[in-house]
Amino acid sequence: MFITQIVWLDGAQYNTGKAPMNNLLVSPRLGFNWNPGGDKTLQIRGGTGIFAGPPPFVWISNQASNNGIQFGSFTVANKAFNTDPNAYRPTAGSANTSYSTALVSNNFKYPTAWKSSLAIDKKLEDGWVIGAEYTYTHDINAVYYSNVNLNESNGFQLGGVDNRTRFLKVTNSNKYYYSGSSLSNPNIGNAILMSNTNQGYVYNLTLRVQRNTDKVSYGLAYTRSEAKNTAEAGSTASSLWSAAPVANQDPNAPNLGYASYYQPNRVIGNFAYRLNEGKYLSTSFGAIYELAPAGVTSYVYNGDLNGDGNSGNDLIYIPTTASDINLVKVGSGGLGTGTSTDTRTASQIWSQLDAFISNSTYLNTHRGQYAQRNAVVLPYFSRLDLNVTQDVKFKNHTLRVSLDVINAGNLLNRDWGMVKIPTVTNFLKYEGLAADGKTPSFSFPFQTGTTPFTQPLQNSTGIGSRWQMQLGVKYLFN
Repeated sequence: MFITQIVWLDGAQYNTGKAPMNNLLVSPRLGFNWNPGGDKTLQIRGGTGIFAGPPPFVWISNQASNNGIQFGSFTVANKAFNTDPNAYRPTAGSANTSYSTALVSNNFKYPTAWKSSLAIDKKLEDGWVIGAEYTYTHDINAVYYSNVNLNESNGFQLGGVDNRTRFLKVTNSNKYYYSGSSLSNPNIGNAILMSNTNQGYVYNLTLRVQRNTDKVSYGLAYTRSEAKNTAEAGSTASSLWSAAPVANQDPNAPNLGYASYYQPNRVIGNFAYRLNEGKYLSTSFGAIYELAPAGVTSYVYNGDLNGDGNSGNDLIYIPTTASDINLVKVGSGGLGTGTSTDTRTASQIWSQLDAFISNSTYLNTHRGQYAQRNAVVLPYFSRLDLNVTQDVKFKNHTLRVSLDVINAGNLLNRDWGMVKIPTVTNFLKYEGLAADGKTPSFSFPFQTGTTPFTQPLQNSTGIGSRWQMQLGVKYLFN
């Protein structure tokens, strides 16, 4: 078995030939459903317990596919076909002295979470039902990633108001990793370690009112929720580490932030009506209305400000005044020498940037702060979905024809049912360090040609902003 050992700052050693231990998973759970009056008009239900999902096999397989013994590949081009495979073999080769690897913590445990819920439903007269439900999930052993080969001892504090740690001292150097140059001391790039954390949580509180009768039912529900975690937005060990936005935190720490599925508020309304037109015909009408944010996002720099080797995951510092940021022309580098295409002065660049920030509710209300991960809640959208279903019954069979109109408001008015998305989330580009070697310089790029960004939001051209219609036919054997 091939073994790679990497020593981190704390002296820990990791073995790419060793898989996670077979840990015993115990999942005790307790639930109840109580009808205090015995007449089924009041119901109290809930439960609590520990839940374990399937192991992240694809994450574990990263260690096998990034173990340090894969020597790479070569391509043979413009060569005539030959039945002898040796004709395509390289004539010479050398031992591999540079690679990246994926690792698993020596005491890694498969993901588990503690989940609890409590709900109450009350039936009133005339078919009315009111209810409330609260659910809470807290991670016991969630997964997060760190790069144990990041040379954190090489870090220094940046100058200015954004004084986060930068691990790369020289702009054009790639020495932000501990590295060697031989087979016995190889030049390792990323060494991504999969570990556990217990910091993540999710809660949901739902309030609803509903009325059900023989022919009609309708209701309204509101949900308030919050979700935070430490790792997401990736499928491989390297992408899971590099995709996590960070501000002035240690990129190797289990930094808690809002999840990409965070949705603070949501309103759902429903309506259904059934019209019986005799023994063989019946028509149903239905509608679902949704009011909710169009998602969340993060504002990050374009470039690698903290020098950890990852570009596009450094959360921005939102300037209050021009003195908070060293603005230079596009493509000018940290010294701000200028380019032939960007003729703006520093004051003009700040004026345009200040206008962009002022037009964003999140940016404008968080000036003088670091942007938070997935804390930018996009504007609310409203969508109405309609359904008409016609049943034709004969003997013991039913022919059902249905028509669905999704986002019906957009069918009537092109401005209804529209989803707003960010114009750009990396509007500040890191250009390099100023002459003092510590103060970062940024440019505010053009949108098209010489036109600067002015509005932080734009209408989405995706399917979510378009009406859709579908016709269905079913034959039911009752």
